[in-house]
Amino acid sequence: MKLVLGTRGSLLAKTQSQIVTDALQQANSGLVIEFKEIKTRGDKKQGTPEASKGDKKDWIYELEQEVLAETIDIAVHSGKDVPSDYEDGTEIMSVLAREDARDVFIGKKQGNGERISFADVPCGASIGTASLRRQASLRRVRPDLVPVEHRGNVPTRLKKLDDSTSLSGIVLAKAGIQRLGVQDCIFEEFDPGMMMPAVNQGILCIQFKTQRSEMRSIISTICEDETQARFTAERACVSLLGADCKSSISVFAECGPNKSLFLSARVLSTDGTQGVEIIRRAGTFTDASKLGETVGNELLAMGAAQIIEGCRASVMR
Repeated sequence: MKLVLGTRGSLLAKTQSQIVTDALQQANSGLVIEFKEIKTRGDKKQGTPEASKGDKKDWIYELEQEVLAETIDIAVHSGKDVPSDYEDGTEIMSVLAREDARDVFIGKKQGNGERISFADVPCGASIGTASLRRQASLRRVRPDLVPVEHRGNVPTRLKKLDDSTSLSGIVLAKAGIQRLGVQDCIFEEFDPGMMMPAVNQGILCIQFKTQRSEMRSIISTICEDETQARFTAERACVSLLGADCKSSISVFAECGPNKSLFLSARVLSTDGTQGVEIIRRAGTFTDASKLGETVGNELLAMGAAQIIEGCRASVMR
């Protein structure tokens, strides 16, 4: 059987698609997979003033349309790039084991060739990240720091850091660095209590047309219960909150013994001074969606909607 897999053209996107391809072919004898590279609106905006005005849909919309048109059979995404409002008539399934979901700090190289640690970053220093969640988290733990917009793929961001005369460091997802196998990259992991990950960070997923049950059967051969439970709980929470890239929402599910599940979530204002959070609310794999909705409702009762709306208003100004 032959499948056409849609992927963005970035090095990380193609690397992740190859990881998925290898797993699918190992689990399904005789399966042949061909890549189709698709440029999304997000790709087209990179390096332009419009880059900061987009949303998650910009990174997957063209892939979704080709799934619906059946010009591709499946599309591979980073879980954190998939918005709650993905296209009707399609389904998304998480696949493989979750990569390390933590964010990491990469400091500027000093005169001795070593990178500066987060603890040694001087007061008032500039830290690069385009993520509102990371910016708010940085301000929450280090109000003295100045988050500045920093975009591009992983190699580009690293080069921008080392070429910069103003940045003291940047924040990236560890999963991307690990999957790319970036060499000579010294980093520090942020504890999730300090900087909670984005929804589905480190999770790979596949989108396909709902009517094509044969795709569901093939994809299910590389699904893992733990990853799917975490994927489901986190997405249920942010969906209920109405999260998007113009808000600062973190959510992180952890698995325990006997298929137990623990969900944490945090909503912060843009400047990190206001926030509500739930830490390790317990549930099980089978009620993952209900657990996510419960945590989302608790956050709303604590005032999350007002914080989210304030964050969006500050971004739109």
